[in-house]
Amino acid sequence: MLSIPYRAVLNMPLQSDWALPTAAALGAAVGGGMAAALQGMSNMLPGATFGSMLGVGWASVLQGMDEQEARLRAHHAQVRAFADYPAVQALLRRAGTSVDDELALQRLSGKLEADFARMTERFNEYCVLRDLAPNRLIGEVIRHFYLTHCADRGIVLLSKRNAHACYLVATNTRHQGDIAQAMNQEGVGAGTALRQMRCPYLRVDLANERLSDARAFTTEVRDGEWQVLPAELPPGQTTQTFAPGPLVHAVRRRCPRASCARAGRPASLPEAAVPSSGDALVIQRGPLLRAKLAALPSECRTWRELERIEQDLAAHRPCGHLITYQGEEYLASDLHMGGRRCPGRNAWRLLHRRIPGGHELVDIVDPHGPRR
Repeated sequence: MLSIPYRAVLNMPLQSDWALPTAAALGAAVGGGMAAALQGMSNMLPGATFGSMLGVGWASVLQGMDEQEARLRAHHAQVRAFADYPAVQALLRRAGTSVDDELALQRLSGKLEADFARMTERFNEYCVLRDLAPNRLIGEVIRHFYLTHCADRGIVLLSKRNAHACYLVATNTRHQGDIAQAMNQEGVGAGTALRQMRCPYLRVDLANERLSDARAFTTEVRDGEWQVLPAELPPGQTTQTFAPGPLVHAVRRRCPRASCARAGRPASLPEAAVPSSGDALVIQRGPLLRAKLAALPSECRTWRELERIEQDLAAHRPCGHLITYQGEEYLASDLHMGGRRCPGRNAWRLLHRRIPGGHELVDIVDPHGPRR
């Protein structure tokens, strides 16, 4: 006897290719059965036809509602990820509002998205002129660079004369002419000129080439230069199920300092918390932070406070206040270093920042002390 897989039918996704045929079959069975029971076998066929039409119609309505809910969820997740950038929060504060003002957030998002699209279109035109194929991730790379620097700088796209190099530069647009002139000096590399002018920059053509067939990317920042490299998605994640934007692990490298690498690390060292919800965020500890934590015993207060901050970030709870440290903007959260207390208010801060796909915990510093 043929058995009907009831559980498979009830758990079938609304967007499945079999959803409408199944709805038609169930509607026909119910409609035909009711017509035969109430009006006799002669009316079974019209009842089955009518039931099938009702089943397909209702399934189509449910599919439309499911698609709309999915779009709304994706939109809200994208807006919240957008709002987590410190530069975006700074722009909203200057406008006299905050990330809690959804209307202001949407207006700012619309304006910046138009800027991303315009800059991406300009790079696509650059690719056409040089017979290059733009990578599908390059728009997200430009978006990430833009959102990191949009609080106090504009973003311009410049290319060096008589060369194929193309640079995305964070600077005020009124300085664009001066920067273009400096980049084209005889005997001076464009990167050298940009570093001398203290302008963060990204060589977009090189990023486009390096990404190739990558499904995600990672960035490293060295002395103001952004370098983009391909990255792997976490196990179980796909480009369809991952939160809006690519997975980005941002690793910031500063100028060499006194050796901070330690020979070992406590065996019981806690690992960074990674939330397991559907819109999971990546919580990444940067190399500077890991080096400091390596010297701490696993039972010290710092670990407990660090885990609490990681849990807050993973749960999308507001965490930290915006500061500028060594020329870069971060969110800073109070943290006791090694369990030591300071006279008056604690001076230590955990520096962290939003990156597409999650948060990077950068370092534990005393931003009030002398810069070394």
